[in-house]
Amino acid sequence: MKNKFTAIMVLTVSLTMLLMLVCGSAQGKTGTHFPSKDITFLIGNAPGGANDLTARALIPAMEKALGRNVIPVNLEGANGAVAAIKMARDPADGHEILIHSQSLIMMQYTGQPDVNIKNYQPIIEVAEDIPAVTVAADAKWKDLKEFISYARSNPRKVKVATSGAGSVWHIAGVKLEKATGVQFSFIPYQGGGAKSSVAVASHEVDATTTSAAEVKPLVDSGKLKVLAVLSDERHPLYPNIPTAKELGIDVSYPVWRGIFCRKGAPAEAVKALHDAIKAAIESEGYRKFMETSGFPIKYRGTEEFTKMVQQEDEFHKALLTELGLKISDPR
Repeated sequence: MKNKFTAIMVLTVSLTMLLMLVCGSAQGKTGTHFPSKDITFLIGNAPGGANDLTARALIPAMEKALGRNVIPVNLEGANGAVAAIKMARDPADGHEILIHSQSLIMMQYTGQPDVNIKNYQPIIEVAEDIPAVTVAADAKWKDLKEFISYARSNPRKVKVATSGAGSVWHIAGVKLEKATGVQFSFIPYQGGGAKSSVAVASHEVDATTTSAAEVKPLVDSGKLKVLAVLSDERHPLYPNIPTAKELGIDVSYPVWRGIFCRKGAPAEAVKALHDAIKAAIESEGYRKFMETSGFPIKYRGTEEFTKMVQQEDEFHKALLTELGLKISDPR
């Protein structure tokens, strides 16, 4: 009798453990394992811009690492605010990510209060970009000194294309203004640096302070020329073009590019995304593309990138206040 009772108990325990294993396996297949569906990669600028090109270069290796499709979606408008606001309102499950620069921080202070940096979880930094003072190839100025001299003698006559008030390329132009004592007329072009470049080439405006890499195709085709880069060192794409600092103008404004998801996403999702994007950064395809395109690779992991974004928030809030560009606070 005792042996029979023991056998029944052993069978009961075994069945219970088997049921737990089955349930656990089924639960894993229904969504606790990340990702449980394809990833949407939001790009707040037009195709062909720096954010767009960088995101698309990451995708092949990301898909391999995650085992899911990564679908790029260009959602233009308000210097990337439309895409940012969408993600902040969508589920915080990590299946939607956003590529952006410090513009994500600045827009909350420059008329887009629905964008609040506290609603976004920094995942990883993937690149660094450099502004270039660029004019039409047939422009009258042969170098930056001539350009600044003309602008100083003709206040607000020189039209400079940007990607919107408070955008990184606008700030680059404003910093050049402040350092030289000139006054530009800034003309916004929604969609990122690509549209600003076209505007200069078509003589709609006189210059732009957009990405050195973004203007390269039109430089190569003979439609644009770079007068100087706003960095501490010369740009690898333009080894013969001086920095503004070399010409006695103390301006340097590197632009970082990073990937975010909505704040509150599961830690498992953030880690999986970080690891997949890091693998993409280290992939041969990404490295070759970045080298050819002239986008310097810059890696910061989640902890370091999060800390930097917090510091950048404080820095740009103070900078925009100082420059007289701060007109709003995040909600």
